[in-house]
Amino acid sequence: MAVVAKTGIYKITNTVNGKQYVGSSMDFEGRRRRHLNCLKRNCHGNKHLQLAWNKYGDNAFVFKLIGTCAPGRLVEMEQEVMDHLKPEYNISSTAGSLLGFRHGEETRAKMSATRRGKSNGRKGKCHSPETKAKM
Repeated sequence: MAVVAKTGIYKITNTVNGKQYVGSSMDFEGRRRRHLNCLKRNCHGNKHLQLAWNKYGDNAFVFKLIGTCAPGRLVEMEQEVMDHLKPEYNISSTAGSLLGFRHGEETRAKMSATRRGKSNGRKGKCHSPETKAKM
């Protein structure tokens, strides 16, 4: 028996303070697992949600599929839900897009420092004779 993926809108709710995150996915269970995996490994892309997870713990968060829809309507419905709930953990107020989001000055400086001097990758670097022999 094949498992049918649930396409729809979901929310992650912090049961301690009531703050929420709203998202959409073609596969709710898969998306929930990816969120949990990143949050547990402390590497989630949403820093605000990650800090709350670290502070309150995994037992304080509830994942819930709040509506299903056709794949072509995901972004539209997600935006409607976001406009209604005004989720505090979402980075952008625009569904399906980071349009208009700007990293802070400190973050931009860190990203710049990380990239500095790495533009050429391994250009000009050679394998050692031992590595060449193994290859």
